[in-house]
Amino acid sequence: MTVLVFNEFEAFAEMVLEASMTMRLGSLAEPKWTLNAATLGSLQVRQAYQGGGSVMEGATGSDGWSFYHSSRLTLANGQAMDETGVFVAPPGSEFCFACHEGKIDSLAVFIPTSVLFPSSEKLELASSVNARL
Repeated sequence: MTVLVFNEFEAFAEMVLEASMTMRLGSLAEPKWTLNAATLGSLQVRQAYQGGGSVMEGATGSDGWSFYHSSRLTLANGQAMDETGVFVAPPGSEFCFACHEGKIDSLAVFIPTSVLFPSSEKLELASSVNARL
């Protein structure tokens, strides 16, 4: 597992960003950000702490599903997601997460489509799903 600690938002955002994602600082409660990342076979897990609110937008990868959970009230594609919610995004989905207040703990998991849906029948059903809470 990789553990990184930052005292500047820009350095944190640079390590978090995927090729098709942008990230902006919305508010600052504490100048501290951490990122814990692990790869388990083809699964990717990232746990992050942000010392303030932010806005992240982009698109998920084309070869897998992304799951996102936040410890604070977050707008996920315009819908309110509380601390019990999980945002699920199929391959190639656009997303926008906005959390404007407080310190945030979040968890993101990426699972390849072939791991989630090993049969073509399940994959066909899954291909009709849109990103949602």
